Amino acid sequence: MSSPQISSPCNSRLRAVSFFAVLAISLFIRGGALVMTPDALTADIDGYRRLAENVVRHGTFGDGEVPTAFRPPLYPLMLTPCVALGDHSRIATGLLHLTLGIGTVAMVLLLSARWGLGRRATVLAGLLVACDPILLRWSTQLMTETLATFLAVAGLLALTWALADATSAAKRMAAAGA
Repeated sequence: MSSPQISSPCNSRLRAVSFFAVLAISLFIRGGALVMTPDALTADIDGYRRLAENVVRHGTFGDGEVPTAFRPPLYPLMLTPCVALGDHSRIATGLLHLTLGIGTVAMVLLLSARWGLGRRATVLAGLLVACDPILLRWSTQLMTETLATFLAVAGLLALTWALADATSAAKRMAAAGA
């Protein structure tokens, strides 16, 4: 029978170093994917950039002055400040996708630790999300997959926190639902 792990400052530092090392590797991998495909963020297959440009030009989520429900609004609205930067919109969009990707990895690390998976499993989970080929591919496109993954993991993290403390469960469940 093994004795329970005692939390020491050394263990805490090792966990923090592991956390930031995985984030740094993620930044390198995901940033590298964006740098290696510089024109990928210019293609607008699903019309998200067009909707964001319309919000900037006309203040309307739609086509000209005519509102639409053509696409879900969150992603185009997140692209709107990027598009408003004009010549720098591709860089801003890349930074948005990079932030969402790194945020997803960070939340996976937090979830893994919260679920008690151990340091090695936590690091592995973070690295798998960081270099998942499907997530990497779509993080270089104007598509909602990067945002959807971020929101799904954020929802899991919110639910995990909500279930962890029964004293403030109602507030935490409302936050998780949001």
